Amino acid sequence: MEKSIFQIINHKLTYFHFEKNKNFQKKGTISLDVKGDTQISKDKQKNIAIVTFTLSLFKDFPIDEVPFFTELQMEGTFKWVAEVKEEHLKELLHMNAPAILLSYMRPFISQVTTYAGYPPLILPLMDFTKKKT
Repeated sequence: MEKSIFQIINHKLTYFHFEKNKNFQKKGTISLDVKGDTQISKDKQKNIAIVTFTLSLFKDFPIDEVPFFTELQMEGTFKWVAEVKEEHLKELLHMNAPAILLSYMRPFISQVTTYAGYPPLILPLMDFTKKKT
């Protein structure tokens, strides 16, 4: 095992919104609605990029139909070695970076849902090779 050519320098939560449906009554199984969006700003001369990943749960549903709505945004600064080819860098920034940021969001969501009185929500692993997240 060795250190990756792609590293996260820092990360921070830049936005958070949580709205609980106080009148929610569970009726059968609830399918988790997960949406994600990635924004990338890179400085190729410094081999650094700021990647912003926005995660939304139940975004496309009225609040009276779901237990809650939440949206959060995490920003990470990533660096890479100069020898990375452009196509590989694109994969790292569009797939690896949001997956890394999601790993920091996962325990946050679990705790917030617990504090809201729900069982802890453990976000599923997401496949960032697919366009829809």
